[in-house]
Amino acid sequence: MPDDSVKPDIEALFRATLTEATSNVTDDDAYWDAVSRLQRGDAHEVWALVEPLAADPDPRVRALVPDVVRFLGVRTDPWPRSLSP
Repeated sequence: MPDDSVKPDIEALFRATLTEATSNVTDDDAYWDAVSRLQRGDAHEVWALVEPLAADPDPRVRALVPDVVRFLGVRTDPWPRSLSP
Protein backbone atom coordinates (compact mmCIF):
# COMPACT_ATOMS: atom_id res chain seq x y z
CA MET A 1 0.00 0.00 0.00
CA PRO A 2 1.43 3.42 -0.95
CA ASP A 3 2.52 5.79 1.78
CA ASP A 4 0.14 8.78 1.56
CA SER A 5 2.53 10.87 3.66
CA VAL A 6 4.92 11.05 0.69
CA LYS A 7 3.94 13.90 -1.61
CA PRO A 8 3.36 12.56 -5.12
CA ASP A 9 5.06 14.19 -8.08
CA ILE A 10 1.92 15.96 -9.29
CA GLU A 11 3.36 16.84 -12.67
CA ALA A 12 4.39 13.21 -13.32
CA LEU A 13 0.93 12.01 -12.26
CA PHE A 14 -0.63 14.66 -14.49
CA ARG A 15 1.46 13.57 -17.49
CA ALA A 16 0.57 9.91 -16.89
CA THR A 17 -3.13 10.76 -16.62
CA LEU A 18 -3.03 12.88 -19.77
CA THR A 19 -1.26 10.05 -21.59
CA GLU A 20 -3.97 7.60 -20.55
CA ALA A 21 -6.70 10.06 -21.57
CA THR A 22 -5.29 10.49 -25.07
CA SER A 23 -4.11 6.94 -25.69
CA ASN A 24 -5.38 5.17 -28.79
CA VAL A 25 -5.62 2.00 -26.72
CA THR A 26 -8.63 1.92 -24.39
CA ASP A 27 -7.73 0.69 -20.92
CA ASP A 28 -10.40 1.90 -18.52
CA ASP A 29 -8.64 0.47 -15.47
CA ALA A 30 -5.38 2.27 -16.27
CA TYR A 31 -7.24 5.51 -16.98
CA TRP A 32 -9.24 5.49 -13.74
CA ASP A 33 -6.18 4.44 -11.74
CA ALA A 34 -4.29 7.44 -13.12
CA VAL A 35 -7.25 9.77 -12.44
CA SER A 36 -7.61 8.42 -8.89
CA ARG A 37 -3.93 8.97 -8.10
CA LEU A 38 -4.11 12.53 -9.44
CA GLN A 39 -7.25 13.25 -7.38
CA ARG A 40 -5.32 12.46 -4.20
CA GLY A 41 -2.73 15.13 -4.97
CA ASP A 42 -2.72 18.66 -3.61
CA ALA A 43 -5.98 20.19 -4.86
CA HIS A 44 -4.43 23.58 -5.68
CA GLU A 45 -1.55 22.06 -7.66
CA VAL A 46 -3.80 19.67 -9.53
CA TRP A 47 -6.33 22.39 -10.35
CA ALA A 48 -3.58 24.62 -11.75
CA LEU A 49 -2.63 21.83 -14.16
CA VAL A 50 -6.13 20.65 -15.07
CA GLU A 51 -8.07 23.93 -15.38
CA PRO A 52 -6.46 25.02 -18.69
CA LEU A 53 -7.48 21.69 -20.24
CA ALA A 54 -11.13 22.77 -20.25
CA ALA A 55 -10.41 24.83 -23.38
CA ASP A 56 -8.33 22.17 -25.17
CA PRO A 57 -9.43 21.41 -28.72
CA ASP A 58 -9.19 17.64 -28.09
CA PRO A 59 -12.45 16.36 -26.53
CA ARG A 60 -10.57 13.51 -24.80
CA VAL A 61 -8.49 16.10 -22.96
CA ARG A 62 -11.52 18.22 -22.06
CA ALA A 63 -13.29 15.11 -20.71
CA LEU A 64 -10.41 14.61 -18.29
CA VAL A 65 -11.28 17.79 -16.39
CA PRO A 66 -14.57 16.68 -14.77
CA ASP A 67 -13.17 13.20 -14.20
CA VAL A 68 -10.32 14.63 -12.13
CA VAL A 69 -12.15 17.40 -10.28
CA ARG A 70 -15.14 15.19 -9.38
CA PHE A 71 -13.32 13.80 -6.31
CA LEU A 72 -10.33 16.15 -6.18
CA GLY A 73 -8.99 16.28 -2.65
CA VAL A 74 -10.94 13.22 -1.44
CA ARG A 75 -8.50 11.16 0.61
CA THR A 76 -10.53 7.96 0.76
CA ASP A 77 -12.35 5.84 -1.76
CA PRO A 78 -15.64 7.70 -2.48
CA TRP A 79 -17.40 4.43 -3.32
CA PRO A 80 -18.19 1.95 -0.56
CA ARG A 81 -16.64 -1.47 -1.18
CA SER A 82 -20.09 -3.02 -1.17
CA LEU A 83 -20.87 -1.06 -4.37
CA SER A 84 -17.64 -1.94 -6.13
CA PRO A 85 -17.85 -4.62 -8.83
